[in-house]
Amino acid sequence: MREKKVTLPRQSKDIEEFAQHMASDAKMLDEDPDTGAKKYRYIRTGPDHYSLAFTYAWMAIGKHHMSSIPVSFGGAPPYEPNDEEP
Repeated sequence: MREKKVTLPRQSKDIEEFAQHMASDAKMLDEDPDTGAKKYRYIRTGPDHYSLAFTYAWMAIGKHHMSSIPVSFGGAPPYEPNDEEP
């Protein structure tokens, strides 16, 4: 999503809900007061069902395969990789 490799259909109630779920996860940096070790943890700020499902699906596909697979949701034109991308 951050790399803009996913095309969503035009705005609708379902897409709004999807976007809200995708934006519901946030990272927080925790530091152990005894050791100084730092670790990020995710906190939920709202419903995140679509975010989790999308993340698991993306991982299942395998990020290394994404350069050759068009990605589209809900009938939107698929993302097509081009030669200019790394």
